[in-house]
Amino acid sequence: MSTSSEVPASEQALSTEKQQGQEEYQDRYLEGSHQFVAYDLLEARGKSGETDDPDVKRYHEAKALFRKGYDLCMTIPRSLEDDVLAKYEEDIKTSAETMVDAWLLDDKAAPMSERVLILGQQYEKVLLTNIPEDQKEGFFVKYSLLFSAWILLVGKQFDHCITTLSLAVDTYDDLTARIFFLRASCYFSTNQLELGIKDLEKSLELDSNFHLAYSILGSVYVSLNNRELALKNFEKYLENGHPDTPDNINALYSMSLLLQQPKSDNKDAKEYYEKAKTAEARFKDLYGTHVGMNDIKRQAIQVYETPDEANRLILAGMPKKQYNEKIEQLIKAGILNTSYPASPDNCSHCGAGHLKDSPGKALLCCGACKSSWYCSRDCQKSDYKNHKATCKKLQQKPHVKRIWSARNVGDGPRCTHLAGHMVLWIQWVRRISLLGTLIDVLCFLSSIDMTRSVIKAIVSRNRKSFIAKIIFEFGLMMWPMSIVNNSLKLTISALSLSFRERLTKHAHNQYLDGTTFYRVSHLDNRLHNTDQLLTQDIDKFSDNLSHLFSDIAKPVVDIMLFSYKLGEAIGNGAPFHMIAYFIMSGVLLRAFSPPFGRYTAIEQKLEGNFRFSHSRIITHSEEVAFYGGGSREKEVVNSGFQKIMNHVRKVYTLRFLNGIFDSVLVKYCATMTAYYLLARPVFDPTYATKHMGAINDDPIKLMEDYSRNSSFLINLSQAVGRLILTGRDLTRFAGYTSRVAELFDVLADVRAGKYTRTMVSEEDGNSLESQVVDVNQMKGKLIVQDGAIIFDKVPIVTPNNDVLLRELSFKVERGMNTLVSGPNGSGILGDLWPLFGGTVVKPDASKLFYVPQKPYLPLGNLRDQVIYPDNYAESLAKGFTDSILMDLLETVHLSYLVEREGGWDTVQDWAEVASLIRHHEFHLSFDGEGYYEFRELDPDDINMTLGYGSGKSKPQPHLD
Repeated sequence: MSTSSEVPASEQALSTEKQQGQEEYQDRYLEGSHQFVAYDLLEARGKSGETDDPDVKRYHEAKALFRKGYDLCMTIPRSLEDDVLAKYEEDIKTSAETMVDAWLLDDKAAPMSERVLILGQQYEKVLLTNIPEDQKEGFFVKYSLLFSAWILLVGKQFDHCITTLSLAVDTYDDLTARIFFLRASCYFSTNQLELGIKDLEKSLELDSNFHLAYSILGSVYVSLNNRELALKNFEKYLENGHPDTPDNINALYSMSLLLQQPKSDNKDAKEYYEKAKTAEARFKDLYGTHVGMNDIKRQAIQVYETPDEANRLILAGMPKKQYNEKIEQLIKAGILNTSYPASPDNCSHCGAGHLKDSPGKALLCCGACKSSWYCSRDCQKSDYKNHKATCKKLQQKPHVKRIWSARNVGDGPRCTHLAGHMVLWIQWVRRISLLGTLIDVLCFLSSIDMTRSVIKAIVSRNRKSFIAKIIFEFGLMMWPMSIVNNSLKLTISALSLSFRERLTKHAHNQYLDGTTFYRVSHLDNRLHNTDQLLTQDIDKFSDNLSHLFSDIAKPVVDIMLFSYKLGEAIGNGAPFHMIAYFIMSGVLLRAFSPPFGRYTAIEQKLEGNFRFSHSRIITHSEEVAFYGGGSREKEVVNSGFQKIMNHVRKVYTLRFLNGIFDSVLVKYCATMTAYYLLARPVFDPTYATKHMGAINDDPIKLMEDYSRNSSFLINLSQAVGRLILTGRDLTRFAGYTSRVAELFDVLADVRAGKYTRTMVSEEDGNSLESQVVDVNQMKGKLIVQDGAIIFDKVPIVTPNNDVLLRELSFKVERGMNTLVSGPNGSGILGDLWPLFGGTVVKPDASKLFYVPQKPYLPLGNLRDQVIYPDNYAESLAKGFTDSILMDLLETVHLSYLVEREGGWDTVQDWAEVASLIRHHEFHLSFDGEGYYEFRELDPDDINMTLGYGSGKSKPQPHLD
């Protein structure tokens, strides 16, 4: 019998709540805003006593004050009920106001958390209950406003934070300098520099010891190119600020550059540079690291050091791999700057040595200047301000040598967002295309003049002139005209190929990223026939896009030149009347034309469904044959084909009717208008010009002018007609655009963890509705931990929202045998299905071995079947030579295949090779995972004999 007294239930509950509060405090306080505060690093190194920086003391005071308020906050229930708020009213007020005071003292000591947000709601509700109803509107409590500003500033809602702090400033006169400093930071974040400067000056008026404002003012004036005020503020900061801060080092480097001006004392500038180096050495001794490599420091090093020494110092300013984690924490804390020298080995923003979330992939370079490297699109955007000026200078200097590394050349799949060479290629193709268009038009103008001379020679019966024009001039002109015309076709084809190459590679990067290809087909049902979208639709989109450029550029150039020539020949009004007629006809055609773009999209969708129905028969031919479903499948494919026929016939009929109006308005009525405009100068002397219709013109000249002007007018009419009818091509192009855009939108959503699927309605189990599911907002929790596989209250829910099990809980430890049966493509453990709730604990994916129920044999040679998913080079890099692979095949009695099939490099359709029966496929698929290390099992634990091969041997207990 126990002699200890029992603990009352109320005290036990209070103790449990307090323990939970302490645990939450540790989690939230230490992780809260996910910042590693530099002063904590100073304390961890045991260097706190070596500096008298007042900021360090203020930080520790604020930290202790926040801890006091947070401890009190954790004793308050999270409820917003009136009775709970009334009971803990004083504690809520004290806790909230204490933490706000800590935030005002030093915001780095006051991390935001979920519990603090709840406290803010409680504090607001407590305040409102004590204010009379008729006074609530327009009533502002100081701490309530400051609490709201704290939340908004953490959430980077700078505009709303400015409004809230401005209400506090306008309402209360006893606010500290820190309030104006915080509002100034919001102004600077929204690029309102003048207002930010005023707030910093106001903070100095309220507190003359607020020296940090001088340093920030100096940096702002540097960005505004105000050298005099920048010098003045930096000098004040150096006179009053503490030397053990990064701001002091930045001020010294800035002074060294500001004084390095014509007619300035360069000796003083050099002294400031030496002081900066000394101060940085002192800082590194205290904090264990340098202050980063910003533009000011980099420029100062380049000015005062030799080129070799400057390069060494700049590279030394980059964090080493073993300090990357600590440096990243200091960057987040604001101690280190985030700009690094350009190098293919380090991200120019964060210093990382590889792509984000892809340790094995090299960095990507800036597509515009090829002189900076980044690990992600986010880093490139964040570093835009620092990189913008350098990037523009490099683009303005064509002689600048482009910096390339072996890893940036030839890696096709990475030419997506940062593939600048592709952008330059397309720009070059467009320039060549436009130049070719101009040359083509000029050649055509020459041919018109030549035709005019030929007609004159024929009418005047001048054989000598006729032969000269036909044989010599036309013989010389046919070569450049042929070259130009075919060059334009080549340019359009190259442009189409370039579009398709970039789009296809970009689509492959997104579609084959991780398990996106699986999630698109199994979790999201917006895309059907993805294979057609990735192949045929992108091809047609690229082809239409490339022709769209020439179909617009060529008519526009023709309209400009032929309008000028025609206005010169028969008066300026003629081109205007012709163009006005075509515009009017284009408006009419646009108003009455059917939506061919939508019809194109529907046709492509029907074609995809028809193709998919045939592919299903090929995939499931065995099942269809067993069921005798040939007739039924014939009905399905014929039905799909008939839908295409009905739709195409409808479109052809509409195109027939639409073509009649096109021909009448654009072709024949335009011809009648052209005849009138050409004949008007001849029959009406008031419209006569020096090139057409003069009274003394002889018939020969009249014929010559008519031939030339008719050619001008015909080509002008054709150019306007082509431009108007381009709208019809635009509608077809819009159909392909919608299909391709939908593809990339869905891929982006699925990669971000969002998918849309038709699910069973929770209110009515018989109805279906389309729902958007965000995997990132699901309540399920996944923990990667070795030793066991644990399911804790995990609902087994299909992507269609069918609940198979509401709560599944079990634990499988190492050494236990557990059989789980299910169809292909199912499984939460393998990250195939979303985790709707509960907790799943499992080892890392590299330590789990999944054997699919249906073996997969990839395209390639026999070696590829064994080393999949690696390629030959990756296999050799891991040390798997052909001899080791042969040993693996020996283990499963398949080594004879290498000799029988003709060696490792034999390429066949392995799925169709009759000799590879089912159990052989299994062995090959199993060997393909030879890179996994299997833990050795006790032979007693092996309770199954595999009788494959000879049928007499058991598998070895260990494979690696």
